Amino acid sequence: MDIRSKARTLSGSLDDPQKLLKWNYDGSSTDNISKWEERVCINSGRKFFKPKVSGSITPAVGMLFKSFDEAFAFYQRYALAAGFSARKNTSWKNVCGLVKIRYIVCSKEGFHVSKEIDSGSVENSKTIVRRNRGSKRVGCNAHVKLILENNNMFKIYYFEEEHNHIFVEDEDIHFLPAARSIDYVKESFISGLSAINIGPVKTFNIMKTMYGGFGEVGASKVDCKNYRRDLNLYIGEYDAEMVVRRLIRKKECCPGFTCDYVIGEDRRLKGLFRADEQSKKKLYSVW
Repeated sequence: MDIRSKARTLSGSLDDPQKLLKWNYDGSSTDNISKWEERVCINSGRKFFKPKVSGSITPAVGMLFKSFDEAFAFYQRYALAAGFSARKNTSWKNVCGLVKIRYIVCSKEGFHVSKEIDSGSVENSKTIVRRNRGSKRVGCNAHVKLILENNNMFKIYYFEEEHNHIFVEDEDIHFLPAARSIDYVKESFISGLSAINIGPVKTFNIMKTMYGGFGEVGASKVDCKNYRRDLNLYIGEYDAEMVVRRLIRKKECCPGFTCDYVIGEDRRLKGLFRADEQSKKKLYSVW
């Protein structure tokens, strides 16, 4: 049994315990001192955890960002270093429709609300069975609030650092959604192997061997299967959005690659241009 105690000296006598001030004690004597700081509320008995992260990547009130995407990327780096995932949340617009306030919260913020399914529809008369899935949300209140200043820069005006859950250990960081991604190289590898009837699971095992372990791949088997699913949908339905997204990823990966596209008033793809480095050289040689 782990018993901890802490004493406090009062300035005078009290006749009613309800008059005691709210007092918390930290968990600095626990084994997790290197990863987070633990605090326990005496009144409620609830535990709160504050990550220990380098000050250079820790958000602070007054920080300015050129865009909300830049602020979200900064908070994502902080979340990965701390051992949790973040997601975008509430936004508030002014009367002109301009987004003035944005929230970034912990992925465990709030609680899961089950949605009822109407199984008595005419199109599908069979009973719809939904698989029970455990919720990862525990009502965590850690978040950051940003406001759009007059200079068109987002400013942090509130930062709640404490969580009500522990964090992911360093050796398991690669399991977090923010640490997993299918970049252009992996997309090309999965597409190439699928052409010779090698499935996404075997493809992941090959990449695991090539990268030196599943923790170094930067993606999971589920991510590979999801990309293969999206690829099949693209092949079957010619999804223009996926084509554009794939070309943009290639542009980020290959500096010599150029792409551009045009969208009409009906939000449909009207034109698409792509050229790699070899195509540019041929074009320049003609002119």
